[in-house]
Amino acid sequence: GEPWRAGATRLVSRGRGGAPANGASYLPDLSGDRHHRPRCIAFVSRASNLVKGDTNGVADAFVQDLHTHRTRRVSVGTRGRQASAETTEVQVDATCSRVAFVRAGQVYLRTGGKTMLVSASRAGRAGNGPSSEVALSRSGDALAYASAATNLSRGDRGSGTDVYLTRLVRHRKRIHRATTLVSRTRKGRAGNGPSDEPDVVAAGRVVVFRTSASNLLPHDANGAPDIALANPLSRPGRFLFASRSEALGQDGNGASADPSSVEPGTNVFFSSEASNLQS
Repeated sequence: GEPWRAGATRLVSRGRGGAPANGASYLPDLSGDRHHRPRCIAFVSRASNLVKGDTNGVADAFVQDLHTHRTRRVSVGTRGRQASAETTEVQVDATCSRVAFVRAGQVYLRTGGKTMLVSASRAGRAGNGPSSEVALSRSGDALAYASAATNLSRGDRGSGTDVYLTRLVRHRKRIHRATTLVSRTRKGRAGNGPSDEPDVVAAGRVVVFRTSASNLLPHDANGAPDIALANPLSRPGRFLFASRSEALGQDGNGASADPSSVEPGTNVFFSSEASNLQS
C-alpha cells in the first residue's frame, strides 16, 4: 500500500447546514484496504440533525462520503423507513457499497438500497437470541458475529454465545445467505464455553475469535480465554491455537482478547495477560 501521510483533521459528525450535531457520535469504521483508498466513514450517532427526517429518537448508523461530504442514514428498511429500535454497531466494506449494522440484537446488511436480515435461520426467521460484535470483510461478502441464538445452526444447543460466519452468495441475480457455525467441534457441536470477538478476512476463509471453550483448541488446559484462528470453509472444527507460545511449547498462562487480522489472514493480533508467550 501507499505510505501514510499526515493530513488535515475535520469534523465528520456535523449537522445539516454545518450546525453542531445535537447528539453524541461514536464507533467509527473507515472504508478502504491495501487496494482501495478510504472513500467513506461509517459511525453510530444519537444526533437527529445529521440527515433530514430523523425523528425516531434513537441512535442510528450513518455513512459519510469523504469526497462529497454527503451523509446518509443506513440503518433503515429496504424502502428507507426509519427504525424504531436503537442501532448499536456499524461496519463498512472497502468500497462503501455494503454496510453491516446491529439493531435490536439482530445483524443486518444494507446493499444496493436493500436491507437484509443476516442473523436468521435457514427458514429466514430472526435469531432467537441477541447477536452482536459484527465484523464485515473488506470484500463485503462475509460477516462474522457472536450470537446467543440457538436457531442459526443445528449444532448449537447451548445457551452461551457462539461465533457465526454468514457468506453472501449470488444466485440467479439474487443474494442468498450461507451461515456456518465457526466455534464448533469436528462433530459439528458448539463449543462447551462462550466464544465471541470475531474478525473476518479473506472473504470468510479466515475467522479469528476469542473462546473460553476447552474442547475447540488442541490440548487446551489453561482455563483461560484464548485466541483461535479458523478456516471454516475448508477445515470446519479445526483451529490454530494463536495465543500459544510455540517457542516455549506452552498455552498462554493468562487471558487473551481483542483478536484481529489483516489480508490475507496469515497474521493474528491480540492482547494478552499471559507472561509466557515469549521467552
